[in-house]
Amino acid sequence: TITVTVNPTPVVTTASSATICSGAATNVALTATATSNFSWTIGVITGGITGASASSGSTISQTLTNPVNTSAGTVQYLVTPTTTSGSCAGAAYTITVTVNPAPALTNSTTATVCSG
Repeated sequence: TITVTVNPTPVVTTASSATICSGAATNVALTATATSNFSWTIGVITGGITGASASSGSTISQTLTNPVNTSAGTVQYLVTPTTTSGSCAGAAYTITVTVNPAPALTNSTTATVCSG
């Protein structure tokens, strides 16, 4: 008798996008169809966003900064799930985080008014 155990291949079920403001943490909780460990690499970054790095864990919690105050930028996280039992790796899954710029005050620092 030969017994073959077939472990499930995990698929990431986390939403494929998130939006934060510049200077905020991503806080993307990772989930999959099977109990898994997660690792991620960084894909395409637009808008000069800083603070993204490859890592692992159950939550992507990185503080991202948008250096411009006129347009949003994005960071792609390429997440790979691996089952905790059986070490079956799933396909890489892309999560795109949009980082909105922090508002910048553009008013003059002085003003002239008349009494009353």
